[in-house]
Amino acid sequence: MDAVWTNERHLWLDGAEAYAELMATQCVMAFGPMGVMRNKAVVDNLREAPRWADVAFADQVLTQPAERVKILAYKAEARREGAKPYRALCTSTYVQEDGSWRIAQHQQTPLD
Repeated sequence: MDAVWTNERHLWLDGAEAYAELMATQCVMAFGPMGVMRNKAVVDNLREAPRWADVAFADQVLTQPAERVKILAYKAEARREGAKPYRALCTSTYVQEDGSWRIAQHQQTPLD
């Protein structure tokens, strides 16, 4: 499995600390009810959010349009204890910075 898929799963399950570790210096994200956010705002908002207990990816696509850029697209189904599953179409763009793959963009479109 490509390292960016491992990073993506880590971001879903491990919260604010994972984002602080894996975000590119110029990261932007769009989350349904929370809106468009950049680096610090993403981490701050996720510190207050409950974590997902599990996530499954389907219809996974990975493209690499440039040597230091990878783009993921997939359908996610995430679960929290006591809540109905969350389903979304997602995209993430990773860039290589300082020898590591870091997330530079993420977007979720809820399906339910």
